[in-house]
Amino acid sequence: MLFASEVLLFIRWTLGIARKFLRVKPWVTVAVVAAIATRGVLQLLAFMVPLKVILLAASPEVPSYFPFIDPEYKALWISSLAVGAIGIYVVVQLLGPMVDHWSLSAGKDLLRKANDLPVTSQDRDRVQRVFVDFTGILAAVLFLVCTATVLLWVNPALIGWLFVVIVSLFFISSVLLRGSGLPVPPIKSWVIEKHRDFVGIWEAVAFFGAFGIILWPFLAGSAGSVFLALVSFILVRRMVSELGGVFHKGVNL
Repeated sequence: MLFASEVLLFIRWTLGIARKFLRVKPWVTVAVVAAIATRGVLQLLAFMVPLKVILLAASPEVPSYFPFIDPEYKALWISSLAVGAIGIYVVVQLLGPMVDHWSLSAGKDLLRKANDLPVTSQDRDRVQRVFVDFTGILAAVLFLVCTATVLLWVNPALIGWLFVVIVSLFFISSVLLRGSGLPVPPIKSWVIEKHRDFVGIWEAVAFFGAFGIILWPFLAGSAGSVFLALVSFILVRRMVSELGGVFHKGVNL
């Protein structure tokens, strides 16, 4: 299939560009990928830790999903977690400028080694954006592997659902984008020109399907954990968003 071959070509191309980045600026490339992935994890924690603080503070006793907290030190834990949440937020804000600085430095070196002609600021900005997009894809893959590992432990059914919707997106895209004849069918033209809307529809289906899976144990009267349900909700929402971002960056590149 044409679409399948294009996907494989993009994967090989991305890996080839990543190898070139690693050859020219190995430490900066690794640092940027690690910083972007770390920022993604910390953004999750910056949302989840305050949620834990609220649940802990609102409960008259220490909830069962906090077995490591001694009731005698409940107030201390609340204060410590609140301070930790602020610290995580500060680190997230600091990582953004660091990534921009390292990406600009790498972009300059890439342009310098690519040619000896004078380089304009527009060229530097373009290369910086490309470097950030490529490293962002690599960081997103790393982040998705980490979150999928956690989600596999918290709610394995959601991993199965994400696998189903990703495979469905692949086959639906293959069908809609098949053929190279003219005139281009309206639906194919819409997918190509409005790929953000197309991926947005997929994100909505993936998210609300996952939401139904999270909600089902409570509707069925099973003994479900509210805390694990909230964690699953946060993780799957972020994973769907990251997957959509990878698709968008892939198309733009």
